[in-house]
Amino acid sequence: MHSDLTHQNRRPHDLSCRKTTVITGASRGIGAATARHITAQGANIVLAARNTDAIAALADELGATALAIPCDVSDWQQVSNPISRTVSHFGSLDVLINNAGVIDPISRLEDSDPAAWGNVTDINIKGVYHGPRAAIPVMAAQAGPWHHTQHFIRGGHQRAGTLEPLLFHQGGGAVAHPLCRQGMPRARLRVIA
Repeated sequence: MHSDLTHQNRRPHDLSCRKTTVITGASRGIGAATARHITAQGANIVLAARNTDAIAALADELGATALAIPCDVSDWQQVSNPISRTVSHFGSLDVLINNAGVIDPISRLEDSDPAAWGNVTDINIKGVYHGPRAAIPVMAAQAGPWHHTQHFIRGGHQRAGTLEPLLFHQGGGAVAHPLCRQGMPRARLRVIA
């Protein structure tokens, strides 16, 4: 029997019982909306994104329980920095929402820029790996449950001749599958496609 009735009655997606959440791609859209929602529930929030001005403004809006840390998920060092700063500032890391991603450039394969597609791969595949790679050792060393959420969102149609379906399929499968197989009983992995 669980002694904390308020915790017992929480919905699975209610993160207010968690101490600290890191959100990548938190400068706008789903990331910013998620930050507002989680902060309203009483959680500490770390806003990680490339747009320094946007996350600083959002942190000011959210108040003292929000911390803005510039981060480019394609760069391993820039992802490990917010994770360590989160723990030093708030004392723990309980939830990682790996939300950062890009969709541009959208073009036919024969018209695409290889350098631009390299950037997409760095963000949408390496970035998906960097977040949990930095966070899981920290989370696993803490007592209690922890959560990692991957967001893979794509439009309802696929453009013929583009790499978009391949990147979303490979990015999700390449990272989510090994995480599920690690046998971590306290981990909760949620993949949103």
